[in-house]
Amino acid sequence: MISLPLVTNLEINYSEVTLYMISLPLVTNLEINYSEVTLYMISLPLVTNLEINYSEVTLYMISLSLVINLEINYSEVTFYMISLSLVINLEINYSVVTFYMISLSLVINLEITYIMVTSYMISFSLVINLDKTFCVVTSYMISLSLVINLEINYSVAMSYMISFSLVINLDKTFCVVTSYMISLSLVINQELTYSVVTSYMISLSLVINQ
Repeated sequence: MISLPLVTNLEINYSEVTLYMISLPLVTNLEINYSEVTLYMISLPLVTNLEINYSEVTLYMISLSLVINLEINYSEVTFYMISLSLVINLEINYSVVTFYMISLSLVINLEITYIMVTSYMISFSLVINLDKTFCVVTSYMISLSLVINLEINYSVAMSYMISFSLVINLDKTFCVVTSYMISLSLVINQELTYSVVTSYMISLSLVINQ
């Protein structure tokens, strides 16, 4: 009864009514609170207004249901919504969508800080905008996962990101990428200072250029 007046006032068509009606029973059955109901209602109009197809609607619904079931806070919900909207607007393929979802789920499950989440989002946006290959995407994922698992500080994480961006921009081979990774892993394991990291980076860049 609540949904129908809203439908009438907003002049929503049959397919949109169906989406509303499907979402509301789910909300009722799962005993979701008011804020979560609001998320459903907000997401569906956005989907409708952007004329997104069924698969994209499914992604919205899946992401929100996961958020609700895992009791994720508002900031994490925002990351889901932002990532999906970017994916939809940029017409990114399924594999890229999968990377977004995997990265976010890992972030949520491992309770990673805002800085690490930002690193994930920045790395993916760079990968998408530069149309990089699967191996490059994998390199990003490996470096970030290592950073997260080893609890490396922000400056070291930035060193990873800088090294990879240089490698990508200069179109270097796998062996050069390996050299970067070896030098950085040595730096991390030996807990060397930022100046030492810089020395490693300068020496490698000179070697590469020559």
